Formats: sequence, structure tokens, C-alpha cells
Amino acid sequence: MSKLFGSREVDEQARAWVIELDDEPPSEERLAELRAWLGRSSLHRRAFERAAATWRSMDCLASVLSSPAQEPATQVHVPRGPASVAPRPGRIRAALLAASVLLVLGAAVTVSLMWRPRAAPPTTSTYATATGEVTAISLSDGSKIHLNTASRVAVTYAHDARTLQLLAGEAYFEVAPRPGRPFVVYAGRFAVRALGTAFAVHMLDSGVDLTVTQGQVELASYRKPPREIAGAASGGAPGVPDSEARYAVSGGQHVTVSGGVRLIEQIDAKGIEKRLAWRDGALIFDDDPLKDVVAEIGRYTATRIVIADPAIRDVKIGGYFKVQDINSILNTLQESFGIEVRKDNDNVVYLARGRPHP
Repeated sequence: MSKLFGSREVDEQARAWVIELDDEPPSEERLAELRAWLGRSSLHRRAFERAAATWRSMDCLASVLSSPAQEPATQVHVPRGPASVAPRPGRIRAALLAASVLLVLGAAVTVSLMWRPRAAPPTTSTYATATGEVTAISLSDGSKIHLNTASRVAVTYAHDARTLQLLAGEAYFEVAPRPGRPFVVYAGRFAVRALGTAFAVHMLDSGVDLTVTQGQVELASYRKPPREIAGAASGGAPGVPDSEARYAVSGGQHVTVSGGVRLIEQIDAKGIEKRLAWRDGALIFDDDPLKDVVAEIGRYTATRIVIADPAIRDVKIGGYFKVQDINSILNTLQESFGIEVRKDNDNVVYLARGRPHP
């Protein structure tokens, strides 16, 4: 007894033909081979009909199966849509009976068919941290984002691109390699493009700060912030003009671009640990001037810290501190560095010269 849907071998051959035609237009030689295969029996034609019926994108199939120029045939249009759409009748030459199966979208689908997934529409997710909060986010492709205090990032994933927009603050990106699916981070009027690497981006008032810990990235600057960032693909956003400058930045390099000034420096492992200690909820200072220390810890608290005595602005500060323990930092400044800490209220702290520290 013959099987209702034909032999498994013929079904597999039919599916292979449909997948090949959907990938790219066939050569004249391959098209001739397909016609010969379809002409072997009605079993082959029915198998091809079932395979084509389950395939969503039929435009390519409809065009490549038209008759040769020397043998005109009725042009057919195969609409996109579910397999239940009814076909329109047409006059098909007997030699091209195979083309008609594209119009007969049958309902029978073999359960064992393993089809390649179709491209999913882009999806966007936004992540944010409060002041003093540091968090890590795992993305669907295996990449990871460490989000620093008071930061916000929008992540848009499409089948051909991974586009992120740093809207505020600072983030460290560990990028999972995905050839053909670039990872682009936009920050103001800057863009950082990478395939598989790790880097940190910090938005400044008039520029951007970039630290690369692994691999290599390309930093591009634009005269104006790129538009339509959510629809960006393959290294740029639609309608974005050519960048005004591009810089290749490798692991162990730190770049600051602000107000037209570009600074590039090499940093060692110790420097990277200090600069990115916030990922572990810590701050490391190593003979940093007090003015820089105050600016940094001010990012992690709603309390405003004011250096009331200009004479202490350049006092050197060192130590390892937890970002969520601002009071401990202030106590250390007073007890170990001879700086008077005066709290007028819960939201303002004044620093002045105090007793000399040992």
C-alpha cells in the first residue's frame, strides 16, 4: 500500500528544494534540474506542493518557476500569508505543472518537519539603576551589561543587529561574538561598534569616556546625535550621515573625547581594576586629589558634597570603599586625612581643613 503523502525520501528532497530556492535564485542549470525532478511523477509534485505550502516567503519561488523566454507561460503571483489562503486558478502548461503547486496551498503538514525559524521582529527593552545602585543584566544572546549608578540603557535586538542606546550614566558591556550581527552602542553623538569584546562607556556632559578591556572596538563621533537609533543595523542608523571621526581602540586603552579634544592612554591591569571597580560595588582611590574623589562619590549619593575650603581641593586620597557606604567614606576623610566633615542637613555636606592627619 502506498503512503498517502509519498515516501520520506521524496519529501526530504522536496523540502531541500524549497529551502534552496528561498535562500537565493537558482542558476539556469539548477532550475532545469528542478523541472526534471518535478516531472518524474505526481508523487514528486505533491511532495513539492506540501513543502512549498508550509514556507512563508513564496515570492522567490513564484518568480523562479516561471517558463523560459522561448516558452511564454501565464505569470502567477503568490501572496504572502498563512497556508490556508485559497489559490487563484491559472493556465499552466503541462511541462510546467510544477508551478501550479505553488498556488495550491495545502493544509497537510508533516509533524516531523524541522523548519528554519523566520526572522523575528526587533524587540526593545530598557534597563535603569537608581542613584547608588549597580546591577548586572544578562541578554538573550549571551552578552552581559553591568549598569553603574543612575544609568539607563535601551537594548534593541533584531536578527541582523544588536543596537543599544546608553541614555544616561555608565555601562560595561561583555559582548558575545555573533558574526554578521554587530553590537553597536550609541551614547549621545558617539557610537561604539564591536563584534566580540568587552568595554565600558561613560557619558560625559560634552563627550564620552571609553575603556576597552578586551578585543578591539571602533569609536565614531557624529556632529549631531544619530536619529532612528532603534532601527540601526549593521553598524549605523538609517539616515545617519557619515561620522566626522573614527578611532580604533584596543584592549588596555582608555579614550576620552570631549569638546573636540581626544585623549588616548594605555592602562595596565591595575588601572583597569581601579577604573571599573564599581562593577563590584566598590571605589578605589590611589593618591587621587580630593576634588576628583568628591566628584566620583557624588555619583553614588543624593547627598551633595561641597569642598568649602579651596586649599584642600588637591589633598591626595587613597583607599578602597563600598559605594553604598558614603558615611564610611566621609568618616575616613575626617579620621585619616585631616578633613573636617560638617553636615548641615541630610542632603548637604561641607568639607574643610581639619586637624592634620598622622
